[in-house]
Amino acid sequence: MEKLRRSLGASHPRWFSRGRQSTSSISSIFTSKSADSTSDASHPPTPQEGVGSTSPTSVEEQREAFAFEDDAEWPLSGRVALGADEDLFDSGAMVSEAAMFDAWDVDILSMPPPVLLRQTLMILTAVFPEEGRKGAKALPAFLRDVFNAYQNRNPFHNFAHVVSVVHVTDRLLAGESLCNRLSGLERFSLVLAALCHDVGHPGLTNAYLVARSDPLAIQHNDDAVLERHHCAATFQLLRKPENGVLVFFSDEAYRELRKVVIHAILHTDMAQHGRIVRELQQRDPENPWGDPEDEGQNEANALLLRSAVVHAADLNGQAQPWDLANKWGDRVLQEFRSQAKGELRNQLPLTGFMHSLADKISEAKVQKGFVRGVVLPIWQGLSILAPEASFFVKNAEANARRYEEMIASFEE
Repeated sequence: MEKLRRSLGASHPRWFSRGRQSTSSISSIFTSKSADSTSDASHPPTPQEGVGSTSPTSVEEQREAFAFEDDAEWPLSGRVALGADEDLFDSGAMVSEAAMFDAWDVDILSMPPPVLLRQTLMILTAVFPEEGRKGAKALPAFLRDVFNAYQNRNPFHNFAHVVSVVHVTDRLLAGESLCNRLSGLERFSLVLAALCHDVGHPGLTNAYLVARSDPLAIQHNDDAVLERHHCAATFQLLRKPENGVLVFFSDEAYRELRKVVIHAILHTDMAQHGRIVRELQQRDPENPWGDPEDEGQNEANALLLRSAVVHAADLNGQAQPWDLANKWGDRVLQEFRSQAKGELRNQLPLTGFMHSLADKISEAKVQKGFVRGVVLPIWQGLSILAPEASFFVKNAEANARRYEEMIASFEE
């Protein structure tokens, strides 16, 4: 692996943090809707339906589906599938909007889908490995399918959440602490994992699906049900002929990418959280990376980053400044309430905290426990490897104190 990492080179720089590309150079990447179908790559895509994808039945419905106002609010309502004729990826808009994403605390929930799609495309293009660069032409078609595969009426598990995870993942990997720790292929793989880590998510937990004997739980043997579903859905979408993002990769690079993507998505399962936090906390703050000449240590470092970066980014909502954290937190609570109703309706085991959200003090207690017990430890651990992550540590600490103050005031 270390040999492959060196051969594939360092990460591709983010153009809006290390010099912008010109509008013309960005346009040239997207002159075709998909990768060359005559490629002689050794692992061409196979036609297969994307899991959870939807498509409008007419051009008129396609256009109506994406008639969003500038102040569109997430979650989306009404028909939200994208049609193939939607011209969303204007390179000039892409560059002009990029400055809005050049910070950790981006109010993604206030941005309409076209902006989020363009910036996601820009990030994916910036980190696309040189080896398979021709495949970048298929990114717009692939992104449409990914967008449609998300259940964008979910209050939280929707495309906006995914863009927040992509954004934080990319900024972490482009930062001074991590930018030279992974190959370009690994970085692209982790950003791709961030994009697809919740694809097809129903807004329910693994425990609920298992208790219901949901077909997904049966298919995945009650083990990391949603995460395994997200992995499978990702590669089903990538195997569609029009989504030939990976067709120009060598067999070796494709296998490595697939391994990294699957590993990262499976480690977004909260069942993995405690182990990841422990591994991070065991690192020596004075020398967190160990001996750079020790190849085994280098492999362990890369594996930990594959496990921790997307998982931490998935938990960035309550580690944002208070106003943004509140927005994300409210949407999570909406999904909890919905699941609680489903548990009662279907006579399933009750998830206690989801049934105790009747007032503000109960909500604050749930959020405080989540921040103190889950969010803060992962960001404290990651900040040992990447001091830039201290932004999230400070916010999480401040948010936990704010919830504690709210609880105290309610109890007076």
